Amino acid sequence: MTKMKKIVVEKDATIADVIQAIADDQDPELTLVIPKETVLRESIANFQILKREANVHGKKVIVESVDEEVLALADACGLEASHPLFAAGQKVRSLTDIVPVDVVSAKGSAKRGAKKKTGPGPLPQTLTSVPAVPASPRKIAAPKIESIKRSEPVPAQESFAVHAVEMMPAEEPEEKPRRRFSRKALYVAAAIVVALIPGVWAVNVVFGRATVTLNFTKSPWQYQGTLAASKGVREADIAKNLIPAEVFYDQRNLTQLFPATGKAKVSEKAKGTITVYNAYSSAAQGLVATTRFATAAGKVYRLDRAITVPGAEIKDGKIIPASIDAAVSADQAGASYNIASSTEQLTIPGFKNTPKYAGFYGVVKGAITGGFVGERAVPTDADIVAAKARVTELLTTSLKNNMLSKRPEDFVFVDGATEVSITKITPNKTTDENGNFGVFGEAWARAIGFKGADMEAALTALASKDHPGTAFRDWQAAYSAPKPDFDHGELRFTFTAQGTLAQAFSPAEFTPGIVGKSLGEARSAIVGLPGLADAKISVWPIWLRHLPNDARRVTIVVN
Repeated sequence: MTKMKKIVVEKDATIADVIQAIADDQDPELTLVIPKETVLRESIANFQILKREANVHGKKVIVESVDEEVLALADACGLEASHPLFAAGQKVRSLTDIVPVDVVSAKGSAKRGAKKKTGPGPLPQTLTSVPAVPASPRKIAAPKIESIKRSEPVPAQESFAVHAVEMMPAEEPEEKPRRRFSRKALYVAAAIVVALIPGVWAVNVVFGRATVTLNFTKSPWQYQGTLAASKGVREADIAKNLIPAEVFYDQRNLTQLFPATGKAKVSEKAKGTITVYNAYSSAAQGLVATTRFATAAGKVYRLDRAITVPGAEIKDGKIIPASIDAAVSADQAGASYNIASSTEQLTIPGFKNTPKYAGFYGVVKGAITGGFVGERAVPTDADIVAAKARVTELLTTSLKNNMLSKRPEDFVFVDGATEVSITKITPNKTTDENGNFGVFGEAWARAIGFKGADMEAALTALASKDHPGTAFRDWQAAYSAPKPDFDHGELRFTFTAQGTLAQAFSPAEFTPGIVGKSLGEARSAIVGLPGLADAKISVWPIWLRHLPNDARRVTIVVN
């Protein structure tokens, strides 16, 4: 019968070593026996090169392996692939009779390395990765083995040995009597198998999971151009160089104290607030500005402005007083009119000798302060100018920082696209006991911003002109020369962008196509992805031969 020649490849053999072995061999048809966990399966490119070189040398190359990933990669590249145990129609042969016979030198000349032995001999070390094959009922002769050596030393990380095997008929071994088992033992074994089936099923269905790790080829990209952001646009329109925008508003006020550097003789009246009560009748009572309220000691305070005291409530024949707060100033300047706190009722001298005198009164609310006569610190004109400038600066910085901190997530504010308007700056020239005067300020701000996602959509559209079907793995942009139009909600700016492009891929769309598939079918689907650099499938438990049917237990990781 026709001899079948095989080349057994070690795990650490590189594609360069395999191609050299194929080129050196004279047979037109070869079978590569590739072990599990071979370095060749790290990239589909190895099998693409193998297919190409086989065509160049005019040879038919068949890949034989017990590793399903190796078989899937070979099949995806158009190489005939088979499993040594399950290939259709394959004649099973024993390898236990193989002994070395011929040795090929570095220059390719054959030397007789050993005499052919009639009995079986041990397997060479390089054949340990080939799975054991059950003995065939046919007689098989001891096959020949050629050991191929390289003419040049090979580095440690690439070193491997390749052996070619020619299969020939051998003598048929004697049949051994079959071992018989008792019926009871068979029943017990069957019961154990039946009991284990639900557990294995539960582990596979309930706990089985898979992780698919994908690496796509990446390309650097950079671009410089001009865009406009407008609140009148709903989505990015790269044909018009437009992206959506929003206008944000904020307002703030504050009072800041500053030291007064001037000195002056001053005469100031104490000021404060009193609560005026109507315990007289249900009728309201009007009081004019400068109405006097007096203490028992004779200190007089006057209303700063006219007020109307509401009428009292009459309930069950009893009067429940009504009240109103009013600002007052001391009748005379000086510290003697300052009141820290008091519950004393202030009478209204104008109602004296009338029934209203006891029915209307005031009570100090808080304190009455500020009365002073003498020399004290006063703000100079320079103090006031500097204080106003500082309050303006504080309001501007505060508004800008507040808008940045409160902006919605993923929004971009270009530096220079924010406007601040100061609406009020009012100094109070009266100093406190520490010689400080206050300045009150009020302002509002508005800014034009856009979403980073809309900017990415615009960049993707720009990149797709030269790189169709790609998406950004990462990107960054620098913005300059902003020209905001706040009234119309538009912003024009220049940008410089750079990033990394890779094939566009949606795990959510891809996952339904591989759930429940065999590992081989899943690998074929993955290998067909455009722009794929390499990939890996991990399953648990390790005996799973199909991906879970539940998409939630299939994880797609894109590096």
